[in-house]
Amino acid sequence: MEYRFWKKVDKDPKDLALVQQVLQEIAQTRKTQGEPWGLSHGDFRAHNCVVDGDSYKAIDFDLCALSFQYDDIGWFLGDISEPALRQAFLEGYRGRSGLEADFLRLVEGAFIAARMRRCAWGGRYPEGLVEQCRLYEAREKFLLRRSGPEPESVS
Repeated sequence: MEYRFWKKVDKDPKDLALVQQVLQEIAQTRKTQGEPWGLSHGDFRAHNCVVDGDSYKAIDFDLCALSFQYDDIGWFLGDISEPALRQAFLEGYRGRSGLEADFLRLVEGAFIAARMRRCAWGGRYPEGLVEQCRLYEAREKFLLRRSGPEPESVS
């Protein structure tokens, strides 16, 4: 994968190579682990939800497309920094869908991929991304740790 904006990123080339390698690993893992494929919102974030009585509804479907289903989870978790809230969100999602044992690994991959897409669309280079890639590569869970990144600002 080549990201045209990387030429403008002032980061260690070894770190950028690691991120690129991990993104390729994520793509392969998503295919081999059978992550569900289907209709996806495209940028499912807190600011793309509205409250309607006792429920929440998604809005802004301009990026809706066929994609890996956990992309939306990865996008949404970027707005949640508190590990307990992330855990509750993931438990609720998983409990309603009967998802596989490698669910968290797939979601962590989707989270990293979503953070890179935000950067590619003009956002700032994601803080903590290189460390998350190192942890992902080492198969160490990072998404529910206290030291995760702060929510990315809504522009």
